[in-house]
Order: sequence, then structure tokens, then C-alpha cells
Amino acid sequence: IEDIVHVPGVDWVLVGPWDMSGTTQSFGDTESDEVQNAVRRVFEVAQAAGRPAGNGYCGVNHIEKALELGCQLVILGEDAGCLKQGLDDAVQAFRELINSRERIQA
Repeated sequence: IEDIVHVPGVDWVLVGPWDMSGTTQSFGDTESDEVQNAVRRVFEVAQAAGRPAGNGYCGVNHIEKALELGCQLVILGEDAGCLKQGLDDAVQAFRELINSRERIQA
């Protein structure tokens, strides 16, 4: 990471916790101390080099965790998850509308 943050054109650093779990031999355990310490180390080095850093924890449920780790770039969601959530919300709204019409007609 010390070399990466000084590569010309690198404007920010994004850490993948799942990738890091494989690198630290803790595959799939993104909450292990080893992974969390490695993520913090990347953030510290990046920030010391003046590069904002973030991680791949996606979604509103992970915002607080990301900020606690020192993220400066917070990912609110990824494309598939946002699309799924939007469709789930639309289907739910449709069901509620249909159910309310059925109650009125009954």
C-alpha cells in the first residue's frame, strides 16, 4: 500500500473487505481482527499520503461501521442491490395499492 498510494494518477483507494479476507487467510470472515487491522492499515497509509480511502462495505446498514473504520469514501450501495431494493419497493407499493382497492370493493 505504501507504493500504491504514490502511483501517479491514483486519486483514492478502495479496499475490498472480501478480497482482504482472502489475502489475510481469513476468507469470508470480513470481521476478523486480521482483516479489520489490514483495512485500518490501508486507510492510515492512504490518508497519510493525502488519498481518500473507502471500503467495499455497501449499504446504509454499513455506514456507521465504515465511518468508524475511517472511511472517507462511503459506498451507499452497489448497482444490483440498489436495483433490487428499488424493485422490491415498487412491488410492495403495487401490492399495497391492489390490497387497498380489494378492500374498498369488498
